[in-house]
Amino acid sequence: MRWGLVPFWAKDAKVAFSTISAKAETITTSPTYREAMKLRRCLVPADLIYEWQKVDVKTKQPYAIGMKDGSLFAFAGLWERWTDKTTGATRW
Repeated sequence: MRWGLVPFWAKDAKVAFSTISAKAETITTSPTYREAMKLRRCLVPADLIYEWQKVDVKTKQPYAIGMKDGSLFAFAGLWERWTDKTTGATRW
C-alpha cells in the first residue's frame, strides 16, 4: 500500500511523500486537497494508526493509536486518480 495523496495535476508521484496528512485548517483552501475534499471523500478502516512525535532534531517517536479492545475503526480519507504521463500507469 502506498500512502499520500497525488493530486490529479501533479507532474510526478513524489508529491505523495509530503501529502500523507492534511490539516483541517487548510484542507478546503489548499490546492493539493481542495478538489478531493469536495468530491472524493472516503472512510479508511484500520486497527491502528501511527502518529509521530519529534523527540529531538534527529529522532521521531511513533505512537500507535487504536481501540482499547483492538477492534476496527475508521478515519477520514481523501482519494484521487492520477495518471503518470511517462508510463500511462494510473494510481488511485
